[in-house]
Amino acid sequence: IAELNQLATVLALPDKNGDVLVRAGIIKTKVPLKGLKQPDKLIKEPQPKTKAQQRYSRLTGDANRPNGRVERVQRSAKMELNLLGLTVDEALPEVDAYIDRAILNGQTVVYLIHGNGTGALRTAIHKHLRGNRMVKSFRLGRYGEGESGVTVVELK
Repeated sequence: IAELNQLATVLALPDKNGDVLVRAGIIKTKVPLKGLKQPDKLIKEPQPKTKAQQRYSRLTGDANRPNGRVERVQRSAKMELNLLGLTVDEALPEVDAYIDRAILNGQTVVYLIHGNGTGALRTAIHKHLRGNRMVKSFRLGRYGEGESGVTVVELK
């Protein structure tokens, strides 16, 4: 999608109005045929590394790579991770992997959805976050964010 400089997959031929059904990530939408370009014609702008990405490169030893860039592990980190129904042993590795993906994608704030329940998962996650060097701070969600069922994490 040229206007958004976004890669998308064409799902259907143009309709009578000249609109094409495409999928960009998890989103399906219709765009005008004129608004599509071949991927090699999209503008590829170099993205400056955030402080978190630079710090992560140093911590993982990726700073020695040519051009100092971190390999792309996964391009689509959402802003929230749903941990509902998981045990502490299942959730903590998910939290670590999610924080790694978020840092590599340049995110600075993420939401961990753990629910209320007995509070055991929330307590374990908070204890785990205190020991994570990539976490700047964290807090419970506020009104409208999920309150005590969500932890808002600010990454370095």
